Amino acid sequence: MRLILLFLPLLAVYSTAHADWQLNNARSELSFVATKDARVADNHYFTRLSGSVSSSGEAELLIDTASVETNIAIRDRRLRNILFRIAEYPQAKVNLSVRAGLLKPQPAGSVQYTNVNAQLFMVGATQLQTARLAIYHLADGAVEVSTIEPVLVDSEDFGLLPAVNQLREMAGLKSLTIKVPVSFRLVFEPL
Repeated sequence: MRLILLFLPLLAVYSTAHADWQLNNARSELSFVATKDARVADNHYFTRLSGSVSSSGEAELLIDTASVETNIAIRDRRLRNILFRIAEYPQAKVNLSVRAGLLKPQPAGSVQYTNVNAQLFMVGATQLQTARLAIYHLADGAVEVSTIEPVLVDSEDFGLLPAVNQLREMAGLKSLTIKVPVSFRLVFEPL
């Protein structure tokens, strides 16, 4: 219902110098919060993410929108079919370029902070999203990219207001958030 999320995420995945990186779905998560009737907030997430970062710094995150999980089957179906329109748009995608300095190898345990701009492609529309990220260099050589604060994805920017209103009416709600906070923790491993 509100979701829209995907947003984000941006994902900015970072890597060490001359390496390519692959997202580890089992170690990663992307979630969003939907608020209804101004008082009830629900956490939702996607179970299938994929992505990579090239040695040249080009990053891509793919979000399988059919994998949205709200813990309520009918709500999952409604989000998939009405909001994300998975038959027509099975994925949301985020693209960005990583600054060269963030691609340098770092000792395990080190953290870097950055602001990024990314293109979010969702349900046939594209919007620029910004995010404040922390990049953690892990002992196993992987890199974790996490949001410092949620990324706000606005359903109106993607032409989703009619879908959000339809979902609100179907659920018998007075209100449903238009802007959805999205958070993520993405773990990329070197290839």
